[in-house]
Amino acid sequence: MLAKFSQVGVSSSRRLKCYNGEQYVIALRLRSPFRAEYEWRNAAGYGFRSAVEFESMLSDHLQHIIVTRAPAGYHIHFLLVERALERRLRELKSELTVGVFSLGRGIEYTFKSQSVSKSRTNYIFDNIINSDEVNEQLKNILRFAISERVNIIVLPELTVDQSGRETIKEFLMSQAHNPVIMMVIVGSYHIKSETGEYVNEAVVFGYDGRYVCGHEGTPENLRYIEWRQRKANAFNLIAKDIEELRTAPNNSLQRLGQILPAGTTESYEMITESREIVLMDTPIGRMAVAICRDFIATEFFSCLRDCRTDMVFVPAMTPTLKEFEKQKQSSRRFYRQ
Repeated sequence: MLAKFSQVGVSSSRRLKCYNGEQYVIALRLRSPFRAEYEWRNAAGYGFRSAVEFESMLSDHLQHIIVTRAPAGYHIHFLLVERALERRLRELKSELTVGVFSLGRGIEYTFKSQSVSKSRTNYIFDNIINSDEVNEQLKNILRFAISERVNIIVLPELTVDQSGRETIKEFLMSQAHNPVIMMVIVGSYHIKSETGEYVNEAVVFGYDGRYVCGHEGTPENLRYIEWRQRKANAFNLIAKDIEELRTAPNNSLQRLGQILPAGTTESYEMITESREIVLMDTPIGRMAVAICRDFIATEFFSCLRDCRTDMVFVPAMTPTLKEFEKQKQSSRRFYRQ
């Protein structure tokens, strides 16, 4: 059995490190001094009776250990947060306030649809009609967050379009000289990707209004990547959901139910599902974004668990939190007791 790890990335603090192997990846923060290379050719030859015992030894030295390179077919990006934000997060010390905000029911949408069969029509969220009003809500949320000393803001799924992103960016830039807000998880929206296909994408802005970035790769070939998470599990509506949308009074999604043809019994988000997960290592923990159903999808959630994720931010548009609460209880198993 061969498991060889070589160092491929080190942060400015030299305590956030990432090691790559042919079959495994270790992304870690050091608890104590640890060699930059580990080679295990024969467990018995090194005094380990099993792989479990070897992993247990590693866990004594590491805060995080990843045991697979591409779990469940996902490609994992292990990013080390950029130096400026790393320094700001260290200044928080032991205090961290996270605010999860809703924009209420006042958003008015237009939609696009595509008929797949007599019983199935897919959809995307196209435009926000009252974007000026929504953008003012966003600014009020940011002002309130500053007054309450909120460090990280999480906004809902499908509520922040490109206009909303620009509003948030400009506000943060105006506060960058003395920031309280360190990061904003900017909800998500349906956008066209580089290939022209629709995706459901959430982005993360830093205290200065720029995209939060991290780096991966070898010291000779570092790649800086913006923190963007795209949805991996499209939402689907069944006949009961569609009928409720059509008849629900004062519901911002009523228009969606009305544009679906009579006889439609199922409808999916018209998006390309992503197979990539971004994990951002920071001084206050390993972070991830899971858009709505991704958090309750078995394979996606298993990746977060296996990668020892500390914080998962979940922008969601959902009528009930029952499944999310159940999955949240499962997160207690992220770490060995």
